[in-house]
Amino acid sequence: LQMPVMDGYAASDAIRRLEGYDQTPILAISANYSDEHRELCHRHRLQGFVAKPIDRKLLLEAVDAALS
Repeated sequence: LQMPVMDGYAASDAIRRLEGYDQTPILAISANYSDEHRELCHRHRLQGFVAKPIDRKLLLEAVDAALS
């Protein structure tokens, strides 16, 4: 979610504005996980959230859920 130039929320919004990308699955990956971040991810139409440090099993479950 924290990136140079544009944060993950703005990046998600920009992707959603591209023609044909309104339903593209987007997952957030961040060490900053809280109810506020979860709500922001929902508001910016991200399909899921994976907290750092990344647990491989949880990452694969999140990807599977986003693609289902």
